[in-house]
Amino acid sequence: MFNYSLKTKIFLIMAFVFLLVFLLIITTEEKRRADDLLLVAQAKQLAFGLERYYDKFNVYPDLTRSSAVSIGSISDKGVNVAGEQKYYFVRDFAWVGSATIISRADNYLIEFELKRKWPLWNIDKNKGGQCRITAAMNMVCRAN
Repeated sequence: MFNYSLKTKIFLIMAFVFLLVFLLIITTEEKRRADDLLLVAQAKQLAFGLERYYDKFNVYPDLTRSSAVSIGSISDKGVNVAGEQKYYFVRDFAWVGSATIISRADNYLIEFELKRKWPLWNIDKNKGGQCRITAAMNMVCRAN
């Protein structure tokens, strides 16, 4: 039924291999872009918790520079301390990248790195860039 010449068979096999490699490259690139977006969402979720804490107490909780991974919750008693009132932030996810946080009474800073190109955030090179979120959830990025 399929009596193709040897050249045609080789061509079809090579086309199939190239298609698989192309799909692998596209899938890997999109996974990296998705990880960048997830990291932004996770950092903003932490920032939102800090903002909710500020709305209640008119100060941000005091935190020395540390990894955002170390923040498990923010309650009315502070960071990583069980409180009597509702929680303002509870980490129910695994961070997809590294982020650092520092907070004092009037401001906070969450820093993280994006790996891909994001013109929306002024990262125009595929080398990625550094981003920071500060009080009032202001996010600013710069290319590497």
